Amino acid sequence: MRTIIPVILLITVTPVHSQTFSEWFRQNKTQLKYLALQIAALKANSAATEAGNQIAETGTQSISSTNQADFDLHQAYILSLSTVNPALRQLVPPITQYYNTITNLTRSHPNQFLRNLQNEADKEMGWLRVLTTDNNARMKDDQRLTAIQNISQRMQQILIDALTIKNQLN
Repeated sequence: MRTIIPVILLITVTPVHSQTFSEWFRQNKTQLKYLALQIAALKANSAATEAGNQIAETGTQSISSTNQADFDLHQAYILSLSTVNPALRQLVPPITQYYNTITNLTRSHPNQFLRNLQNEADKEMGWLRVLTTDNNARMKDDQRLTAIQNISQRMQQILIDALTIKNQLN
């Protein structure tokens, strides 16, 4: 048993690192050597850090330019909602003719019913001006078209009602 323990100890012993000869007797040179190695390692680390910073800066600029482009795109879209499509303005003259006819009927036959219809027509024309003037309403073209068509239908109905009342008065 006594011989087995030292053999096991010899097998399990791990090597130990101690100071070298130059570390004991040439401390200044050894220290300078280690400092030179540290400086080289720090320079390599500095170069790697600089490269990483450059990558991060490029990525940040890329994100910023993408965000700006996205913002510009959204802003252009929002501004376009305030601009009336010229094709939609071509729908105004017939509605204006309905309005003028209603106004002439109201002037030629003063009557409370016709005045009420004239007030409704005035409100519709007010909405038409809002819809067909830039920067008054933010709407897509299809929404604006639907609103103008609704105004046109209401003005036609007001005109029909006004003509009916005029015919009843005669």
